Amino acid sequence: MELSSAIADFHARSSRRSSFRRTPDSGAERRLLLVCQGSRGDIQPYVALASRLKSDGYRVMVFTNLDHVNFVKKFNLEAAGIFVDVQQMFSDNVNLTESMSSASWSEFVGCCRDISMKSVEFEMDHVFEKCCKFAPHLVIGTSYWGPMIGILFDIPVVGACLQSFTPTRYRSSPLNEPCCHYTCFLLVNYSIYLAVQQYCIKFRSRFVVPLHGKLLWNNFESFMLDTMHPIAPCIVAFSPKLFQIPPDWACTNTHFTGFWVVPRLEQEQRLSENNEFFGGTSESAVRQFLARGSAPVYMGWGSMIAVTPEHMTCVAVRTLKKLGMRGIILGGWAKLAPEMLRGARDEVELLAYVRDSVLFVKSAAHEWLFPQCAVTVHHGGAGTTAAALRSGRPTIVTPCWSDQFANANIVQEAGCGMALQQFHHITEISLCKAIRVCFSDQEMLAKCRRMSEVLLAEDGIGKAAKKIDDFYNNSLLTGAWSDANKRRQREHRAVAALGVFGRVTFALRLCLRRNPFPCPSAADNPKGVP
Repeated sequence: MELSSAIADFHARSSRRSSFRRTPDSGAERRLLLVCQGSRGDIQPYVALASRLKSDGYRVMVFTNLDHVNFVKKFNLEAAGIFVDVQQMFSDNVNLTESMSSASWSEFVGCCRDISMKSVEFEMDHVFEKCCKFAPHLVIGTSYWGPMIGILFDIPVVGACLQSFTPTRYRSSPLNEPCCHYTCFLLVNYSIYLAVQQYCIKFRSRFVVPLHGKLLWNNFESFMLDTMHPIAPCIVAFSPKLFQIPPDWACTNTHFTGFWVVPRLEQEQRLSENNEFFGGTSESAVRQFLARGSAPVYMGWGSMIAVTPEHMTCVAVRTLKKLGMRGIILGGWAKLAPEMLRGARDEVELLAYVRDSVLFVKSAAHEWLFPQCAVTVHHGGAGTTAAALRSGRPTIVTPCWSDQFANANIVQEAGCGMALQQFHHITEISLCKAIRVCFSDQEMLAKCRRMSEVLLAEDGIGKAAKKIDDFYNNSLLTGAWSDANKRRQREHRAVAALGVFGRVTFALRLCLRRNPFPCPSAADNPKGVP
């Protein structure tokens, strides 16, 4: 059966109130589709959320990258490898790695778009074929595939993200600019829109008949309408204790729930089982290393490759040697290892120091390991930052790109560590200075302990799961979301019809420093839809 025919069959069976129905009975099997892409660190919070939803009685299917299927299945979740192998993509594309190393947002987005477009036909076939078979009632995720699935099958999409790119004048965007923050946030969102449009064009041409004239982001204003004012909740996996809502925040229906974390005890259990994603076979070596001396400095940059792996290894080991401190270094995607020191000007001294004072590991159980370290040094990824702040130990962020700059600033503003320059500019001297401060600053150490207590008391996954459950029961089952969805389609048509006048209005509101993406009238918001 052709894909368009399969989708038509889906709609026909839905209208006959079969097992494919889009608005399920309250007692029916509740099927959720979670769509997530990125590095292993990006995927882990979503897996934690999916595990909680499964324990709450939902049947959860995860669509993810080819290289993460095994990781997801280790949590006894259903998973399908749909999207490109991310680690292979980086290893095969020097320009992509260099764009991340140099924090070039436009080049990175362009590279990702060009690479992804090569696999879009494969992805489109598999995404919608598997959707027809699984027949989800609700989609969770922020990937462009979520809204495409939602509009094609007439099901809601709950946004789920690790950070927010909502335009504001009060903090820097992923471009890490010194000023003009609002404009830079708009540029970031516009670049995302342009990249997504490549998929939307193919999507609209491929499914003309099943779409029945429904609109999906025919212009930037339409894209931002759904981004800023979603009709289903958008949940953000970040602690509200760390993110202060700025005065010009214009988003509606967006909720900061707290971090989504695989708990410490579970990570330690997986470590003891030699789980390759949480330390593998290194448990004995790590425990012996920790017991042999003072608390070490942890250094790890996850999926980041900055300058070269050799440069990263040398900076890490030289810093530890200058300080005379012990360290645990994560291999990550850069595959940092003692062999990377070969050929360095001080190779002999560095290798000798590594033998006595440094342990390299391929992966680590952060929630278990970080509290046993003196200081953590990392790139500022969402998951690593959460584990570092929850550990009660000072942390130093050496950002590489995107939201890592914001996370670095949040750490420093909280008084729980230091934000350094982009990793490209880091030297042993600057890193040594930062570690000394973190190691000796008693006020910082006290703030770290207090922050740990606050974050450990949060139940980010529980709050996120409750938001989803409330929406499912109060908006999806009652039909309120269906009414809101019809209203949103009318709003999209109205935006599309504005043409030049709409763009002039948009420009004027922006020049007058007013929100160019106002929320639709609250009076039009149906009861039961937040």
